[in-house]
Amino acid sequence: MRAGKIRQGISLSQGLLGATTRKVLQQYLIRFSEIGTKAPGTRRYFLRILERNIRDMLAREGISGGLEVSSALRGFLVSDDGRAPDFLRRIFGIRSFSAASEKHCTTLEEIAAEGERQFRERVTGKRFAVRARRAGTHPFTSLDIEVALGERLAVFGTVDLGTPEVVASVEIRSQRTFFFSEVVSGPGGLPLGSQGRVLALISGGFDSAVAAWFLMKRGVSCDYCFFNLGGPIHEEGTLRVVKTLVDRWQYGDDPAIIIVPFGPVVRALRQQTQEPYWNLMLKRAMLGVAFRIAQEREAEAIALGDALGQVSSQTLKNLRALGEGPLPVLRPLLSFDKDEIVARARSIGTAELSAAVKEYCALVPSHPVTAASPEVFATEWAKLDPAVLEAAFSERRTLTLRRLAFGAESALAEVATPHIPEGARLIDLREAEEYRQWHAPLAQRLSSADAFAFLDRLDSSQPLLFYCTYGLLSAELAYEARKRGLAAWSFSGGVEALRTALKVSNRQST
Repeated sequence: MRAGKIRQGISLSQGLLGATTRKVLQQYLIRFSEIGTKAPGTRRYFLRILERNIRDMLAREGISGGLEVSSALRGFLVSDDGRAPDFLRRIFGIRSFSAASEKHCTTLEEIAAEGERQFRERVTGKRFAVRARRAGTHPFTSLDIEVALGERLAVFGTVDLGTPEVVASVEIRSQRTFFFSEVVSGPGGLPLGSQGRVLALISGGFDSAVAAWFLMKRGVSCDYCFFNLGGPIHEEGTLRVVKTLVDRWQYGDDPAIIIVPFGPVVRALRQQTQEPYWNLMLKRAMLGVAFRIAQEREAEAIALGDALGQVSSQTLKNLRALGEGPLPVLRPLLSFDKDEIVARARSIGTAELSAAVKEYCALVPSHPVTAASPEVFATEWAKLDPAVLEAAFSERRTLTLRRLAFGAESALAEVATPHIPEGARLIDLREAEEYRQWHAPLAQRLSSADAFAFLDRLDSSQPLLFYCTYGLLSAELAYEARKRGLAAWSFSGGVEALRTALKVSNRQST
């Protein structure tokens, strides 16, 4: 697409705006990441995918305008929509972009004069530097531009090449000249969809979502597989995490999530295998089913959120004991610290949702094995009835994530309340140390492992109010209690919201 086509896009946008509107068209100069290091054929292939992804973003977000993706390793977007920069930040393969003004300048004198008009107000009373770069053949150098424009702007500000407050930038692409002062970073990487597809195992917690994001940054499309260890609340919480990831980052793709009911597998592991191996056995069971799903969907690898040594199933010896599979297993977070993972989750927009989902832990051995031998683990694995995994695989279901929507009828909304029901029995589902530090008056503590057994033996007309750190595990218990005919709620917002509500209640009573 050549220069004339971008002008065609501008004309189209102006026509759409109409004569009575006063919206301002802004042009964005887009720089690509490592695409420029590729061979010409590969470069053209990557640029076609990148253009497709940007166009998909524009269509999905309702942003009108003209787009050009040039083989000269620059892109140009013209739009009157002020939201455009927010979404350009989320296109993999974009290194950076700038809101730029394009002017027709053919001589050094014209460039310096136009640069003075563009930047004089911004540099007045400020420390500034001029930066110039060119692509093409010109009768002047980039340094010539910097000197000529710097001399003109020095009348208004102070030259400071080391720590400028304002950078006056000029970029020339053949006969096109752009002026800009800010550079906004994109995610970098390769265009999404340029490196095939994987099946990413997603738990809803911090790690798995971040692992999928890093693979997408390297151009890998992701489908997702969720092993439901809880129930509808666990499923909804995880779906909200994945939906956020897809809507914010997965432009140009149409991913699916495969949901596998794994509660029966957890019960079988408890009954048929030794406790120290439960965590490792659960991971092996998930991998076994995931390999079959990945092959069915023609994925080229499995992706996990493992970080070396973070939990017992992720020690180096235990990873070895898990053995190989029919497809590669990718672990992009293997060398990451937890703090790094959580920080990245915040930047990609999944941290708040993942903080609630992380409460789920189906199997917590008191003394988990950390250095399983492959031989002993294989012997333990043989104890599990394969029919349990076959049943889980056969009951899988698939959802298309781009068309997934959450309504007011969600299971979470059904059981959540911001009030304490009159006469309710309060149940605290947090860890013992958290309970000791603070708990609601007269609240009873139950571990997540004991909570379901508690429901099974409870026969009471007294209302139940469950609470936990974030309000997701408590919602799961309230939902299960209602299935048993009990009056039950979950305190929405978790423990901090409950503490606030109790403080307000105490003030009002005094």
